[in-house]
Amino acid sequence: MINMECIVPECYGDTILIKTIFGGKSPKHQKGIANVKITMNALALKYPVVVGVMDNDKKEQTFFNQLTCIKDYGLFEHRIDENKHFIILKPALEKFLIDSCKEANIDLKEYFHVNNDPKKLGRYLKASSISSSNIYIGLISDLLKAKNSKLGELKKAIEGVFLEYA
Repeated sequence: MINMECIVPECYGDTILIKTIFGGKSPKHQKGIANVKITMNALALKYPVVVGVMDNDKKEQTFFNQLTCIKDYGLFEHRIDENKHFIILKPALEKFLIDSCKEANIDLKEYFHVNNDPKKLGRYLKASSISSSNIYIGLISDLLKAKNSKLGELKKAIEGVFLEYA
């Protein structure tokens, strides 16, 4: 079973992505990778497993390289440090969504009028209002329904972490 209290996304866009994928309760949103790491360290003392979801930030490469890579899925990686699992979107949520839409033959312009531009999409995803955006939630839902979507792989990867510690 997925414990949403043990999933720590880095930004509003990641938080709604995880909440929509798993439904129900919100995960423990944190702003920035540094805060995600602090929260994960605290939760790791209380729970058998915690999962952080974050962008592949160039400033954090040294930290990411210290983690053991479990699997590289192409658009995201699964890395581990003891009972702390890190799902790292490559290179960032915006590009992850754009590439996921391409793979699933979904036209991103039908949801956001951004023409596959990561910077313009980022403006939507970084706003706190994204948490109540039916457009974004609809995009995530449609990506989950698509047969060859990376969102399905992302969901399975996170579910697998919790199953391993069940």
